[in-house]
Amino acid sequence: MSDEIKIEDLQKTINDQSALIQTQGDSLKTMQEQVDAIPALLKQFEGMQLQLKKQETLIGADKEVEVPKIPEELVKHDKKKYKWALPVFTFEGQRLTAEEASTDKDLIARIMKVEGQGLLKEQA
Repeated sequence: MSDEIKIEDLQKTINDQSALIQTQGDSLKTMQEQVDAIPALLKQFEGMQLQLKKQETLIGADKEVEVPKIPEELVKHDKKKYKWALPVFTFEGQRLTAEEASTDKDLIARIMKVEGQGLLKEQA
């Protein structure tokens, strides 16, 4: 009977190994399909890059855009000094940079009248 158990055990091991080989074969097939798809994906990606480059050229995106910065120079109002909190803001429906607004004393006075305006921070 011990010979029969060994044969049954061997048969089970063979069946398990066969199932494992089948699973690995399926995985290899899936991997090969993915590898085969790479050239087509690369071609599609290159086409998208070319299309993006054309669109950038049409809208002038190839030019460098200067990002507004908070001016180092303090703003003076009513004998006090203030620093801008934001480089760009909208006030009274108008989009402004802190640099532009720094030169307009009337605008600064209107901003300072707004309680809790948060655009100009008093400096010591």
